[in-house]
Amino acid sequence: MDIACGEHSVKALAERSGLSMAQALRHLQLLKLTGLISKQRHGQSAVYELADNRVLTILDAVYKTVEQDFEETEHLLLSNLRRRKSVYVSR
Repeated sequence: MDIACGEHSVKALAERSGLSMAQALRHLQLLKLTGLISKQRHGQSAVYELADNRVLTILDAVYKTVEQDFEETEHLLLSNLRRRKSVYVSR
């Protein structure tokens, strides 16, 4: 179960992702602001779903790109994290 497969509550998405409810809600709010997902009210509860299925095409393309260049991507990410860590430590 994920947001690509239909409507889901914050609680269900938080449980699935391993995030706290507050963390999941924050991520969902940001995704909603970007227009990637939409929020629907059903009485007292709210559910989230993809705003447009074309988002899946974009995510698939990103995944394939990262998968093809995984070692290079991993190296770049780790280098960036080390650089950021050294900047924070030196302050």
